[in-house]
Amino acid sequence: MTMDNATFFAGYNHLYHFHKATLLFHYYEHPDKYFSDVLNPLYSPLERESFFFAKDEVYFKKAVALDLRSTYFHCIETLFNLIGVFKREAECYRATGKMPNAFQALTEYPDKQLDEEIARYGSNSSELDWMLEVVEGSDWTYGRHIFFFGLTPPDDDLEGYLRQAETSLQAMKLGLSLLAADLVDKGEYNSYKHGLRVLDAMRTFFILNKETKEMYTVDATNTLTFPKKRRKSVEIATTYVDVVRDYRMCVLGARFIQMMINQRRIAYNKKSIDVEQVPISMFTEKSIRWHAERHVSNPITTIELEDFERMTGIKVSLDRDSLDDESKSSH
Repeated sequence: MTMDNATFFAGYNHLYHFHKATLLFHYYEHPDKYFSDVLNPLYSPLERESFFFAKDEVYFKKAVALDLRSTYFHCIETLFNLIGVFKREAECYRATGKMPNAFQALTEYPDKQLDEEIARYGSNSSELDWMLEVVEGSDWTYGRHIFFFGLTPPDDDLEGYLRQAETSLQAMKLGLSLLAADLVDKGEYNSYKHGLRVLDAMRTFFILNKETKEMYTVDATNTLTFPKKRRKSVEIATTYVDVVRDYRMCVLGARFIQMMINQRRIAYNKKSIDVEQVPISMFTEKSIRWHAERHVSNPITTIELEDFERMTGIKVSLDRDSLDDESKSSH
C-alpha cells in the first residue's frame, strides 16, 4: 500500500519536532507549571505520592532534558532522511519528468546510507557542496529544489530571489553540518532508544599530570554517561548536556524540515490550499551560529594531590602502570 504525494505532504506532521521541543523546553524552564497545570489535575494526592519522586523538581528536569535531547537526535535523523529522498527526487524528475512517490522513497531509504551521509556531512561542511551544484540538464540547484521547492517569484524579482536563496543555502550548509556532527556517533541516541541506558552518574573528572604532579578537576555536573557498543567491547562515554543549545538546534532542524515539507504541501495541493504569498525562511551564518552557541561551560580547576586523596579516599602513586594514560576519572 502507498499514497500519492498530495496526500502524503498534506498529512505529514512537519511541525512535530518544533512543537515537542518547545513544550519540553517550556516545562524545563518552568517546572512549577508542570506540577500545577498537568500533574496535580490528573492525579490524586495519593496517586502522586505513589510515584515517590513525581514531585521532585530535580528528577523532573532531568527527565525533560533527556526527552529533549532524544527529540533533537530524532529531528536530525529525520531531516537528513528527507534531504536524501529529495536529492534523489531532483535527479529522478530531471531524468524522467516525473516525481517519485515520496512515501515509498522515505520508507525504503537505506539506513546504512543515511548513517554514512550523516557521518560525512558532520565531518566537513564541504561535503554538502553538492547543494549549490546545478542538477544536470536543468537550471536549478539541488539546494533550491530541496528547500525552495516550487517557488516561482515574479520575473522582476527573480535575480534578487536567487541571490538571497544562494546566500541562505551557504549558511544552511553550515547549519546542516553542525546538526550532522551531533549525530555522527549514534551511541548516545541508541542508548535512549534501547533500554534508556543513560545515567547522570558523573560528577567530577580528575586528571593528573605526572610530570608536574598537578591534579585538575573538571566539573561534570551537566553530563550524561552511556555505554557505546563496539564489535568486541563496550565503552563507557560521557557527554555534556546543554539544554538551551539542544532546544535551539532542534528548532533549527525543525525549520529546515518545515521548509521542505510545507513548500511541497502547497505545491501538491494548490486546489485545496488558497495561498497567495508563501513565507520563505532565509538564513545567515550569524543566525546559524546563534542556534549552535553553547551555554554549558566546563570549568577546570587545579587541586593539590593531597586534597584529591582526601576527597576521594584514593591513594595515588605516580609510578603505577595504571597511570600511563596520564588521566583518571571519579564519580
